[in-house]
Amino acid sequence: MTSEPRPWDSLPVVPNVPMLGWLPAFRSDALGAVRNLAAHGPLVRYRVAHHEFVLVTDPEATHQVFVSGAYVKSPLMYDKLGLLLGDGLINIDGDLWKRMRAIAQPAFHPSRIQGFAGIMRDRSIDAVESIRARADGPIDIVSEMQALTLRIIAETMFGSELGDEVDRVCRALPVALHEVDRFLDSLVPRPELWPGYGLEGDARAA
Repeated sequence: MTSEPRPWDSLPVVPNVPMLGWLPAFRSDALGAVRNLAAHGPLVRYRVAHHEFVLVTDPEATHQVFVSGAYVKSPLMYDKLGLLLGDGLINIDGDLWKRMRAIAQPAFHPSRIQGFAGIMRDRSIDAVESIRARADGPIDIVSEMQALTLRIIAETMFGSELGDEVDRVCRALPVALHEVDRFLDSLVPRPELWPGYGLEGDARAA
């Protein structure tokens, strides 16, 4: 496929549920939704409620997105995701994107990534030994895996160990994820006739 720019209107549109578009599909099976969209071509347009997106699976176009940064991102990235992510690589473009990418790139060099394997191995061994030492009682495996993941991320990405702080971070993680979920839901405004409009959490479930 050529890397020449293509007009927005020339990209094929993959329809789905009226009004909601691909929102239900992504909520129930995000990976399956991406696979279904990718089957329609290397560059396809799809809608999530009133927002329109493009799925890019073509190698050359993917290179433009992640390496050259030769495209202008939607205002949605600034107005909404900027509140959550700040000025990060996901939601900035232009010269600022190029400067930020140059700063982050050394952390993802192949030789650096290969060095992560030893840290992952050592922290995994520590986790197994810790679980074995408490094998006579109940083990919350979800919490154990969260703690292991956080320890690996802290050491590989930031060069520091969480130590005893990992328990406090694990307790805060569900709260943070809940707020992120609420924020993402706010990207799709619901009309007043929508079931559950104006109700929060437990009230909607009831």
